[in-house]
Amino acid sequence: MAGSGNTADAEAKSVDSVAAHIDLVQTAPGGAATCVRTVVFAGIRLAEIDLGAPHIVFLSPPKDSVVFIFSFTSLPGSVWNGAAVRHDTVLMSSGSSLHLRTSAARRWGIVAIARPVLAGHARALLGTELETSEASFLRPPPVALGDIRRVLGQACRLGAAKPRLLARRGVARALEQDLVRALICGLEAATACTGLSVNRRHVGNMVRFERALAKHSRGDTSLPALCREIGVSARTLQNCCDAFLGCSPIAYASLRRLNRARTLLAMADPAEASVAAIAAHCGFKQPGRFALTYRNVFGERPSQTLSRPPATSADSA
Repeated sequence: MAGSGNTADAEAKSVDSVAAHIDLVQTAPGGAATCVRTVVFAGIRLAEIDLGAPHIVFLSPPKDSVVFIFSFTSLPGSVWNGAAVRHDTVLMSSGSSLHLRTSAARRWGIVAIARPVLAGHARALLGTELETSEASFLRPPPVALGDIRRVLGQACRLGAAKPRLLARRGVARALEQDLVRALICGLEAATACTGLSVNRRHVGNMVRFERALAKHSRGDTSLPALCREIGVSARTLQNCCDAFLGCSPIAYASLRRLNRARTLLAMADPAEASVAAIAAHCGFKQPGRFALTYRNVFGERPSQTLSRPPATSADSA
């Protein structure tokens, strides 16, 4: 994304909000709509994601950048790359794709910084470069994490409500400096989270799994074929999905297609589209079973999603 504001992708429900790919997969009914706000500075991209229901989020970070992810809430029930997080924690990742899973509504903050930009700011503030790793969990002091949350939230809300004001160089520069200062100083004082680790081999397996599912978005392949394409056994893939997603590979593939169907229903013209046709397009061959599963996940019938005006649909950002 080249600017700031809200965005939704009708075909794949993916958002390019930090110069990367983000998939949002709702897993259970919820209240408020999903909302993504993004802001772009020079070499820095921010995203604030409000999820009003349990979701699985898949993020492919931009190349040659370091990504920081944190929750705006301190509630338990979040799993990041297979590690259960129960405290105010920042996940720092350099080049690794990420899976986030939550059992309740969550508000996420994401900061992606180009390596040279991060190094330059760190040298200016600390006199040295900030150590980065492929994936690590850090716990900043509460005050520092509060500052990071405050500045990121302020920037993203300003970008959504008053993009012209944020486009002013002085305003953008001030927010950028405040955020970078809070982030670097907070991480420099952070402690490593003991007992939390990321299995790099599993991360690689899950990235290949996501790519295979994107390639077969209509469910036109079997689990054995997926395993051969990924290069893992069925048991290995099951173990990875249990840890990262909390469900089986087939269940997750179905959830992805179900979310895709919901987005298409929300964007379609009810005078021209039908639930059965969209369900079939997404690989669901039994309309009755599709409608039942849809209602169990989203809390409404697919016909309700189709008939709702797009501006107020559950997927409007």
